[in-house]
Amino acid sequence: MNIAEIKAYQDKINAQLQEAKAVLNGFEAHTKRKMAQSEIEAITRLKAKNQEIDKKLHHDLKAAGEVAVAAKVKADIDAESSQVQDLGRSARREVQESTGGALSQSKT
Repeated sequence: MNIAEIKAYQDKINAQLQEAKAVLNGFEAHTKRKMAQSEIEAITRLKAKNQEIDKKLHHDLKAAGEVAVAAKVKADIDAESSQVQDLGRSARREVQESTGGALSQSKT
């Protein structure tokens, strides 16, 4: 084998190596895109789950807030009802005292 043949053989092998390298680079790029796509899909699923949890949290907090408001309103109404009943009893006593008990006697 002479130097020219060796050089030609070397060029042929280098060309094959470059072609293999290009194929490998193509596979690598394809794999990275696929990996990136699967990562994007995973991130999309995680974002959806995050939104679902966030929505549930806000719903639960709103419901808890509504329950707290309802409990407060009920407590306020109960307190006012109690005050009204106390006023009614006081008024009845005052009327009985001012009429000398005639009101209670007429009811019986």
